[in-house]
Amino acid sequence: MGMLSFYCGYCGSLLKVEAQQGLQSRACPSCQSTMQWEAFPAAVAELKGGQVGKDVMLEQESSCFEHPGKQAVHTCAGCGKFMCTLCDIEWGDQHLCSTCIANPPDQELKKAKPDHRYFHYDSMALMLALSTIPMYILSFIMAPLTLCMCVFYWKKLPPSPRSKVRFIAASIIALGFLALIIGVIFTWA
Repeated sequence: MGMLSFYCGYCGSLLKVEAQQGLQSRACPSCQSTMQWEAFPAAVAELKGGQVGKDVMLEQESSCFEHPGKQAVHTCAGCGKFMCTLCDIEWGDQHLCSTCIANPPDQELKKAKPDHRYFHYDSMALMLALSTIPMYILSFIMAPLTLCMCVFYWKKLPPSPRSKVRFIAASIIALGFLALIIGVIFTWA
């Protein structure tokens, strides 16, 4: 087992404990405050050694595109380059190079690539509607802005299993604040 090192949250002294999986507690040797921590399985697991690329033995053997002295073990499913064990990236059931992971050449790989460009407008609209509650003074601006956002982005949800519940909740909150604003205006008039 390895050792874990961390600092006491109260006095800042360094603690070294044996890495064991699960929830543990111990008193700090300096200030005697009780601390709890949990070592995750990755912290206590034995490290597995990576594979080292094999050298090319014969002139007829194919070599890696990036590392000419290493023996090729796979070809890239995207571009067809020869890859050694260092360059090979398993992506589902395919073997790809780092270039094809970054810029997939075909549509099927593009669909499999995670895309973080989508903005969750439904969550933004709900946050805007809920932020109207503590900032009641600005509700005459934020409520119409929330409604406009709900209407404009209604059909622009990202391709994920999200529903329009957030848009509906944001619209109801914004309409409630608009009704409140109109009621206040008419009682003053």
